[in-house]
Amino acid sequence: MLLFTRKVTLCVGHYKKSQGYKMKALNLSEWSVNRLFIESLARALKNNKYDVHTVLDLNLIRKVKRINEVNMDIAIDLHCNAYNGEVSGHEVLYWHESRPGGLLADCICGTINLNINRKAVPIINQPGTYFLKNTKPVAIILESCFLDNNLDALTI
Repeated sequence: MLLFTRKVTLCVGHYKKSQGYKMKALNLSEWSVNRLFIESLARALKNNKYDVHTVLDLNLIRKVKRINEVNMDIAIDLHCNAYNGEVSGHEVLYWHESRPGGLLADCICGTINLNINRKAVPIINQPGTYFLKNTKPVAIILESCFLDNNLDALTI
């Protein structure tokens, strides 16, 4: 059932007042990068007959409330990582009690590894992540790159 879903919510992981990590070299914030990424991803999904709902500028509590108000199958919260300026790749986080979330994370990682030839790792998230725990649809957090690594950031 999960693999045939056609209703997806795409969310920017931060919001305008709290934009997350800022890439100094290009003066880009995590929020601004993922807004552009969501526009591109939403367009591609719509071209493939997906019903796409976007959440672009809400804080975490309001974002989860909005997602739960619409009848979607999957919710993807887009973020960027930052660590030490050298690490690269993708991570897909899912709620540790969500088997469908784990399957979705595995599918997305496999697709990234196969089609983009980049390292992608599914991560079981421990208790405490509000978005993954409280979102009604199957939910994942996609860390699209390490924004503190200039070469990695340019791949998205």
